[in-house]
Amino acid sequence: MNLKLILCIVIMNLSLGAIPKAEAQAVEAKMPATQTVQWKDYTQGMKQATQEKKFVFIQFYAAWCPYCRKMDAVTLQDPKVQKSLARWFVPIRVEDKSTRAVIYEGKQIKEEDLFPLYRASSFPSLVFLEPDGTRLTLIPGYLGPVEFNQMLEFVGTGSYKKMTYEAYIKQSK
Repeated sequence: MNLKLILCIVIMNLSLGAIPKAEAQAVEAKMPATQTVQWKDYTQGMKQATQEKKFVFIQFYAAWCPYCRKMDAVTLQDPKVQKSLARWFVPIRVEDKSTRAVIYEGKQIKEEDLFPLYRASSFPSLVFLEPDGTRLTLIPGYLGPVEFNQMLEFVGTGSYKKMTYEAYIKQSK
C-alpha cells in the first residue's frame, strides 16, 4: 500500500514537472530576437527615475522561469504596454542569482540581495515605486498585456492616489 502511494506521488511530480518545461520551451521558441524594453540596472534606473521624476517598474526575473519569458514574449511586446512603460516608467530588471553590485539606500550590495528587501519571492515579481523610491505595490506572478497595461495606467496617471485598483478598473470599462 505504501509503495503504491509513493509511486503515485513520484508519477504526479514527474508529470507536473514536465508541464512547466514544455511550456518554457514553447514560450522560448516564440521569443523575439531583440528586446524592446530598454532595461536599466538597479542603480542607474533608480537615479534616472529621481532625475526624470518617473515611476519605477522593477521586474524580478529569472532566466529559467517560463512565466518571465512569457512576459517578455507576450506582455512586454504589446505596443500599448511599451508606450505606457516609456511614458511613465523607468524599467529595471533584477536578475536571480546576479552578483552585480548595486546601490540600495546608500549601501553597495549584490543585486540578488534586492529580492528579500522588496519581498520578491516568486518569478516574476513586479514592483512599482514612486520616483523617490517609495514602494507602491508588489504583484507576484505573470500579467497578460491587458492587465499589465491597466496597472501601468493606474500608477502612471496617479489614479492610485484617488481610488482603489478595483474602482479604477470599473471606471475604465
